[in-house]
Amino acid sequence: MNRASALLLRQIVEPGQGPWVVGDLKQAIYRFRGGSPLNMARFEDDFPGASSTDLGVNYRSGGKIVRGFQTFEKDMAAAMLAPVVKLKANRGEGAGAILFEVASDFPSECEGIARTINGAVLDGGRYGDHAILARSHTTLARLAKHLERRGVPCLYFGNFFEREEVRNLLSLLSLGSERTGIGLLRVSQFEQYSIPYEDVRLVFDWQRAHDLRLLAALKQIGEIEGLSEAGREGLGRLSRDIADVDFPMSAHRFLLSFLFRRDDHLRPLLQDKTVAGQQRRLAIYQLLQFAFAFRSRPGKDPKYAFLEHIRTLEILDEEKQLRQLPAAASDIDAVRMMTVHASKGLQFPIVHIPSVTSRHFPVNRADVNYPPAEPGAL
Repeated sequence: MNRASALLLRQIVEPGQGPWVVGDLKQAIYRFRGGSPLNMARFEDDFPGASSTDLGVNYRSGGKIVRGFQTFEKDMAAAMLAPVVKLKANRGEGAGAILFEVASDFPSECEGIARTINGAVLDGGRYGDHAILARSHTTLARLAKHLERRGVPCLYFGNFFEREEVRNLLSLLSLGSERTGIGLLRVSQFEQYSIPYEDVRLVFDWQRAHDLRLLAALKQIGEIEGLSEAGREGLGRLSRDIADVDFPMSAHRFLLSFLFRRDDHLRPLLQDKTVAGQQRRLAIYQLLQFAFAFRSRPGKDPKYAFLEHIRTLEILDEEKQLRQLPAAASDIDAVRMMTVHASKGLQFPIVHIPSVTSRHFPVNRADVNYPPAEPGAL
């Protein structure tokens, strides 16, 4: 939490009752938006009379990892605010291991991780035993490319709404819900349509000249002059594929109709048996689940409302829950890749943490997030 959230909590809690909270003074992974150990340290000041209990058992990690952390924590700035508690390792003092490997540059580090994972698999392990946690998606994207070149299958959603298969379906929603239908620029290049860009331009020109929604323009393809034979055929096929779109149709229903009533788009995805193909199908599944759960305000086109909601999530960088792999992916034998933020609450047999340097991770920079003044203060 940041300080503003702490002050808000103090205002909405019933006086004399107080909230029940759990937290760790030594964890502040949301520092970039004002998260600070101070919010935990001053909890009893914000809620007078509060009592606290230290949790002394670590159920997740082996003893070697727990002791490694407790050695490291002594030099943390937050250590002076936290109680001294010797954690008990429930899995045993001898369990777990920490290896620290040094590479001369990032490609060498990628190669070292690839060799380590491939070596573990040759010794009888699984790719699915490994997870890679990094501070940024930039690091993960570069590492994923190297691992795949070395034959290491990876499951990594990255920036979910920027994935090709997701952008394709969002462009289709734009075409079906926005007056300008700008999504046609991308949809026209789907393999089953292959509409030349010059024909796309003619459609947009004709649409503006007749002041129509793009959906209405697509129903009048026969009146647009100058279209090539390939363009007219592709536009006709597209018009037929989305002929049942109407204002009250939800984004979920629209996407289901497009994907499963006409299999031209879905068939190539189903035929791809690679891990990357499985990942693309999982991303589509994740998008459909997200669309199914979305509810728009009455009187608004639910498809357009869904797109607006996604754009807001992108601006706020709040689509992290979509980057987590669904339970359906649990049996896929591939390395899981995610940011540290997305890994909260998860656990894996073997974890690799790349780019651990004083300049990159942990971040060593001045905190530019200043706490707001207390109520009534200048």
